[in-house]
Amino acid sequence: MNTDATQVDLTTLRTALSRFREALPLLTDDLRRDGAIQRFEYVLELTWKTVKRVLVARGVEVGSPRETFRLAAREALIADPAPWFRFLELRNLASDTYRDAVAAQVAECFPDFEREATTVLSTLERTDECAG
Repeated sequence: MNTDATQVDLTTLRTALSRFREALPLLTDDLRRDGAIQRFEYVLELTWKTVKRVLVARGVEVGSPRETFRLAAREALIADPAPWFRFLELRNLASDTYRDAVAAQVAECFPDFEREATTVLSTLERTDECAG
C-alpha cells in the first residue's frame, strides 16, 4: 500500500470528467461540439496518464497509451482495452485533420466514452494507489 505522498491524485481527472459531462447536453451547434471534442481529448489524456501513474505505482512499466490501456485491463483497472483503443483512434483523427464528418464521428462516441471514463474513475477511487 502506498503512503499519501506517493498516491495518485484524482482531483483533476474528476473535475475534467465533470466538465466533459456538462458539455454533453449542449451539443446544439458546431462550436459547442468542437468544445466538447476538446474536453473529450483532455479527459482521454488525463485518463491514460492517471492510469499510467497507478500502474507505475504498482511496479508495472508502461509506455504508450495503447500499452497503458492493455496493461490496465490485465490489472483489472478497466474491463476491456478495445473501447479505449477506439477512443485513442478517434482522438488522433480529430487532432490530425479537422473535418465535419470526423467531428461527428468523434461526437458519436461521447456516450460510450462518458460511461467508460466514469467506470475507470470509480475503479481508481477504490484502489490503494489513489487519493482524493
